[in-house]
Amino acid sequence: MEMLKTAQIVVTSSVLLCMSAVSTLADGGVVAASAIKARGLDRIVVDVLSHQTAVLGDQLDGREFTVPPVIVATDADDLWPLFQEHSASLNEEELSDAFKRRCTSPNDRAFGVFTGDAIALCVFLSETSAPEAERKFISIALAHELYHSVQFQSVGLSRLAEIDDTLDAFGPAWLMEGSAFYFGEFFGCDTCDLDIESVTDGVRELTSRITTPLSKLEYFSDDPRLADAMYYKGFLAAMMLAHDHGDGAILEFYHRMGEGHDWKSAFRSAFAEDITEFYVRFESG
Repeated sequence: MEMLKTAQIVVTSSVLLCMSAVSTLADGGVVAASAIKARGLDRIVVDVLSHQTAVLGDQLDGREFTVPPVIVATDADDLWPLFQEHSASLNEEELSDAFKRRCTSPNDRAFGVFTGDAIALCVFLSETSAPEAERKFISIALAHELYHSVQFQSVGLSRLAEIDDTLDAFGPAWLMEGSAFYFGEFFGCDTCDLDIESVTDGVRELTSRITTPLSKLEYFSDDPRLADAMYYKGFLAAMMLAHDHGDGAILEFYHRMGEGHDWKSAFRSAFAEDITEFYVRFESG
């Protein structure tokens, strides 16, 4: 799953399903490469993570969740030894593939993956910007991946490991990525001057050129055009669901799946409408 970018929008996400591993790092711990520590960005990550954890706690309505360890570096070469020490999820080739063309790129600024037992965050360090200038990009990337972690925990990692079909395992791809995109932009940073209206307008403008209906974006695709549609249409669909039913309703959907509901009945339970009705309403809106 690729990161998409416009002048106003940064979406960062990749989920690598390696469910058998158990992290050796304490809950919510942040481990950073030396270059990150030297800039003080590890302290920003800790601060941002604390804010996002509190927001997610409110949206989960008191249900507990585990904050995964966050591993932060400036490139894949720095990330790999930290993964060897603090996570068992990935081999070196998988990590390299996940961050190919993404680390140390001034166009991306920050990129993350949720691996199943940890979040890996790669941050581009500008020679001229102050640490706080990187906060927005770190916040959006971290919030996106943290939301994926909560999605997976709500569904249940054992369920994900047992079900091969991704739609049956954790619901439609557009909702998984769209809701993480929505959370990252709307709740990622408590101190940043985020222009949500511009982000939303930018997504709407991009979506206006996409002809693929939301109902055809239930599965992940290697086709870049479908990936674009999944993120952008998914963002607008998640925003509609949150506006109509509350931000916590999206995580309630995943919780219902974790209770054993199939994804269509979980959708009906969480959002009080049938998925086919929602598709019609979304496309007509």
